[in-house]
Amino acid sequence: MILNPVVQCGGETTTVTIKSRDTISSPDYGIHYVTSDGTKGYAPLNSTEFTISVAKNSFILPLMIGDVRQASLSGALEVVANSEVYTRGGHTTNLVYVSGDGVITA
Repeated sequence: MILNPVVQCGGETTTVTIKSRDTISSPDYGIHYVTSDGTKGYAPLNSTEFTISVAKNSFILPLMIGDVRQASLSGALEVVANSEVYTRGGHTTNLVYVSGDGVITA
């Protein structure tokens, strides 16, 4: 298990806005992402709308109350093929590639 991964990146950041239909105070729901300095970040799903600063050309893993598929994404966000997993609540999510600013709505 890798506890605090570090990736090589140029330090460029992009903004991802998360719009959730619900909030929940649980470590099972939130967004795992790579910060601009290349370390792991996590934002809990405790607000119906919030933004995170993500390393450009990196990946995020949204664990949300609803399904997260390509239709849930807008802007410069793209689902990574064959990366579908199930959240603890039984919804599907995918690894998402971030090449610029974007929005996740689920």
